[in-house]
Amino acid sequence: FVVCGTWWTNRDIMRHFGVPSSKIAVIPRSSTMARALVTAEEEERLAVEAKLPPRFMYYPAMTFPHKNHLRLIEAMARLRDREDLNLSLVCTGRPYKPFHPELVQAVKRYGLEKRVRFLGKVSEELLTVCYRRAAFVVFPSLLEGHSQSLLESLYHHKPIIAAQQSSVPETVGQAGAFFDATDVDAIAAALRKPWIDNCYLAELAAKTEGSFDRY
Repeated sequence: FVVCGTWWTNRDIMRHFGVPSSKIAVIPRSSTMARALVTAEEEERLAVEAKLPPRFMYYPAMTFPHKNHLRLIEAMARLRDREDLNLSLVCTGRPYKPFHPELVQAVKRYGLEKRVRFLGKVSEELLTVCYRRAAFVVFPSLLEGHSQSLLESLYHHKPIIAAQQSSVPETVGQAGAFFDATDVDAIAAALRKPWIDNCYLAELAAKTEGSFDRY
């Protein structure tokens, strides 16, 4: 049983078709994005034009409901209100029009207009800059195949703080830290340490070494 593409993983095939793992060969796609050659001068220009914060966590995903932006935004508000910890978030990816306005309203409701930026679909150059400049990648998606965004994160050796749901742990492997993405408090707890502890971030980044080579 051979599968090419992004949506199917070994566990999916075993669960849906009853095929033993010994008879499965999954050929995942590799990342072809976020590899633009960007000079230091161009990087600075793009960062200024996009108004990237000096320090931010990064979530590259379309704004589908299952991408779980809402819980992520609420977790940021809880960290601010309970611990006076003000995180900044940059999101890229095409807006999903039926749902995106709800995210905009949530940002306003929680008073996070200065802390959350939705850049929409961006150039490969700006995408590359976002990965380069992010303190870490946060990935709370509830449903995922073989994620292009996670592959890009591994390629750029970015620390990954991600959902334990779906195939996310299978893609990330040992190169990330995981949380229950259905629990806002769990998301908040998972974000706290990487935001305040640079040594922890360095440890996570070191775990990404060689991880992309699997793909």
